[in-house]
Amino acid sequence: MNKQKTYNIPYVGLKKEVHTFDYQLDGEFFKKDENSLIQDGDVDVKVIFDKSNTPYILDFEISGSVQTDCDRCTTVIDIPIKGNYRVYVKFDQNADELEDEDLEILFLHPDSSVIDIETYLYDFPLLSIPYSKVCEDVNRTCNPEYVKYIKNDEEETKNENENIPDPRWAGLNKLKDLK
Repeated sequence: MNKQKTYNIPYVGLKKEVHTFDYQLDGEFFKKDENSLIQDGDVDVKVIFDKSNTPYILDFEISGSVQTDCDRCTTVIDIPIKGNYRVYVKFDQNADELEDEDLEILFLHPDSSVIDIETYLYDFPLLSIPYSKVCEDVNRTCNPEYVKYIKNDEEETKNENENIPDPRWAGLNKLKDLK
């Protein structure tokens, strides 16, 4: 197994068999995008490159943890992540013009000699983060100062909603008043 520092797979010189590449992603990698949900992380990515058939297949096995904000109190929490993703590599003369709308298919020009997987190394850990991220998911309690404000807002909203009559019932209330 190779420990990779660059995010290119030079497939031209490789034999037609299965190859494995290991990547260690840390906070510096995720900070390349200043708007990233991931503030820091320790993510292991195993890329299994199957060159034995066409289209080539890239299997990504993601495991580790990332630091991101709690959805409730905005405290930074460590979220464990795990995921498996597959990308098919196809060759096309017009690869530069084809849209990259599908994450599962990567089009390369037949003259290219490397597969750039940096985008996948960034996107797949992001896709592995749970939709809801709260402190309780990682056996922590939310910041009590923030929770206090959240509960006050919820109570005020509830009280405001209780005092406003629902206009859908106005017709029924008229019938009730006829008694």
